[in-house]
Amino acid sequence: MSTLSKIFVVLLLVVSLCYLGVSVMLFTQRIDWPQKLDLERARHADSIKIRDLQIAHKQAEVDQARAVERELNSRLALLETEKKDLHERLTRAMVDFDELKTQVAQLITRQGELTDQLKAAQRNAEELRKQLEEKRLEAETARAERDQANYELQQARRELEVVSKNYAELERQTVELAKEKDKQQYVLQELVRQGVPVTEIAAHDVPKNLAGKIMSVSEQFNVAIVSIGQDDGVKVGYPFTIYRSDKFVARGTVEKVERDWCVVRWDPGLVKDKVQVGDDVTTSIAIGPTAEAREKSPK
Repeated sequence: MSTLSKIFVVLLLVVSLCYLGVSVMLFTQRIDWPQKLDLERARHADSIKIRDLQIAHKQAEVDQARAVERELNSRLALLETEKKDLHERLTRAMVDFDELKTQVAQLITRQGELTDQLKAAQRNAEELRKQLEEKRLEAETARAERDQANYELQQARRELEVVSKNYAELERQTVELAKEKDKQQYVLQELVRQGVPVTEIAAHDVPKNLAGKIMSVSEQFNVAIVSIGQDDGVKVGYPFTIYRSDKFVARGTVEKVERDWCVVRWDPGLVKDKVQVGDDVTTSIAIGPTAEAREKSPK
């Protein structure tokens, strides 16, 4: 076989293969157009339903979005109102802040003043502590003096008890002196009856400058204890005038004399007022009460 024949055989084989391939391809791509149309219609209907559902869903979303928009508009209006309110509050806050800054400046100034006052108060407190310490020492001294005074008061009370006992003894002695006085009065009456100038003798014998105070009174026995005695020149039988301020009270006679006190008995017939502790006694007043005292004296 010639070469040309071989070439034609090969070409024929290639063309056959190409035809076979095209035929297979056309067979595989053959379409049933009516069935495909039905399928496309069904798919299109489903697509329309899906689209309608999507449109309804989107419409619902739009309605919801519009509702949200209206709500947002309401909230926006409310926020605008709140914004204005906040702006006003911010303005007031700025004014208050300026006032607070002014007050802070004033407080800082006041703090400086208070600091100075605190330092002054601390100095005063230190001085007061020193004074308190001095007062404490004075208080301790006063307590010591008080204890001493209490001790002296106890001593005085004991002495008062002794004086009370002595006073009881004096009253007993006064009774005895009253009896002795009765005897002496009887003797004086006898002397007067015999013509002896007893009054003149007594007047010349009594010093004119004796004066004292009534220390104790016994109304039962018409006697009183006077604050002057032998050391002052008092003697038994001296007459004393008892007075209060410038008023006559009574007349009495010394019945017993001790070193610094004496016992005076007053005559009930020569009494103008009640004899009291603290009344004055003296020998410088003329013997015998005034005429007014005699008229008003009890019988």
